[in-house]
Amino acid sequence: MKRLSKTKATLLCVMLVITAVFVLSACVLKKSYTVHFNTDGGSVIADAESDKKTGKVARPNDPTKGGFTFDDWYTEAAGGTVFDFDTVISAETTLYARYTPVDNGPDRLANGNYLIPVSAWHELNDAASMMSALLYGDAFVKVGDTEIEITVYFVSATIMGQFVSPQSISNFRYDKNGGYVAATSSEYDVWTDVNTVRITVDEISEYILFKMANGAMGGADSTIRLKFTAENAVLAAEPEFEVQQGTYTLPVTAVKIADETTSSLNNYIHSSAYVEVKENSVEITIYIKPTGAYALATLITDDVKYDVNGSYAGAVENFDLTTGVSAYTMTVELAEFVKIQMHVVPMPAQYATQEARLRFDLAGAAAASEQPTFARKTGAYLVPVAARHATNDAASSLQQYMYTQAYVEIKESTVEITIYIQPAGSYASASQITDKVQYLIGSEYIDATLTQDSPAANYASAKMTVDLAEYIGIKINVLPMPEAYRLQSARLKFTFAGAAIAIAPPDFGA
Repeated sequence: MKRLSKTKATLLCVMLVITAVFVLSACVLKKSYTVHFNTDGGSVIADAESDKKTGKVARPNDPTKGGFTFDDWYTEAAGGTVFDFDTVISAETTLYARYTPVDNGPDRLANGNYLIPVSAWHELNDAASMMSALLYGDAFVKVGDTEIEITVYFVSATIMGQFVSPQSISNFRYDKNGGYVAATSSEYDVWTDVNTVRITVDEISEYILFKMANGAMGGADSTIRLKFTAENAVLAAEPEFEVQQGTYTLPVTAVKIADETTSSLNNYIHSSAYVEVKENSVEITIYIKPTGAYALATLITDDVKYDVNGSYAGAVENFDLTTGVSAYTMTVELAEFVKIQMHVVPMPAQYATQEARLRFDLAGAAAASEQPTFARKTGAYLVPVAARHATNDAASSLQQYMYTQAYVEIKESTVEITIYIQPAGSYASASQITDKVQYLIGSEYIDATLTQDSPAANYASAKMTVDLAEYIGIKINVLPMPEAYRLQSARLKFTFAGAAIAIAPPDFGA
């Protein structure tokens, strides 16, 4: 065999080494890098990893974005260049989607949300309709790819001297492609006194025929033309309307703190709350009702608190002895939930303070001219009473002659209150203290039925037929006083929340 020369052998070795290097380098795997896709508000595109062999990343599906068409992926959010998906990725990378707004043609608004001036015109001529007074001045218009949603708002107004509420108009219909169709939706909101009506159209015409049942006209149809001034459209959010001052009833349920299951406190709470919206505040009154063996709400609870920014404030109590119901008033923000704390009198002390959330059904509110009424409960009670000064809440000198409890009888149509004159100081008998007690009805003093009890008891009773009230004006003829000063005035102050059920009037004994 012929031997290779030394030079040729060296050259052959070099070539073999180079070939081996190329082969080995081809076998080495590239590192993988994460590629993020920023869609600028479009549909979400998941992150991707570059291929370890090629170092490239695959082009994802194009993102979608309402009102826009996708252009391409760019290397920067602003500026930059279109990304070439044949590029080898050498570091973590973010690509940015670019779009072009949808071209809706020269007579159509670009996709978006607008406020467009709207007015009501007669059906057959270009004169303003008196229904314009009911129509809020701007329509809210959402222009989409395939349809346009128009929202118009009806508000309260006085028409021809008559107040018309938007709640009185209904059955909204509009002309679509030559025929009347029902509005997409309509909803009256008692809080704002606004009737919101939505319709959908293909294009915004200058006029749209519109029908509605008008309660102010006995339910007869009113037909108008809605006139839109599209050239004055402005990009805007949907309008918000203020809660109207007024009084409302509102469904309420007590639910547990941890979840929305019914709380045991719901057994005591009336299903309707009373809401008074004032200029700068909202007052909500809930009612604790007699339940089961508890004939008076005061036997169920004597304290209700409500949450104000993480701290409890005391609700203002107003107890009505004629119904046995306690009203508790809270000054709060109008919200779906209000946390409360109630002291439940029948419970053991360690369990008596219980918490719950009041859940208000805001959509179920109804305008109300007065608070809820409750059935009258007949019965007899002992009620704490004190004599106060005729013009202020200071104690009256007549207090020394009065027993500290009154006997109150709630009858079907009347209330009788009996107060008791007791011996005082050196006067061993009530008959030595007074021979006349009068009480105030309207602007006139009426003689109470005065009964001087047996000499053994030495008490006198004065019975009055009155409307139940916290204060009742009285006059007592005080016999020990000089004649010119005998007839003295005071006010009886009753603490009805302290009432106790009575089987019979007080028995003072011998």
